[in-house]
Amino acid sequence: MSAGAWRIQLAAVSSRERALSEWDRLKKRNTDLLGPLDLNVQSVKLDRGTFFRIQAGPLTDRAAASGLCGKLKSRNQDCLIVAP
Repeated sequence: MSAGAWRIQLAAVSSRERALSEWDRLKKRNTDLLGPLDLNVQSVKLDRGTFFRIQAGPLTDRAAASGLCGKLKSRNQDCLIVAP
């Protein structure tokens, strides 16, 4: 994935293994929306510990990311836009 690509963030979990299994679960439930996207797991250290952000992309621009998040939210899936 290129560094300039927009992404969406679907969740943050406590381990890389959990991020991979959660991505599989989310992708199966939303194959029509997430099928063509690649997983990007981003680790971040916070005061509460290290978390692994489940991000998907690449998306062409903010509008594409926003539209996809809207569709996912209508299915009760949390979604944040991640700028390049």
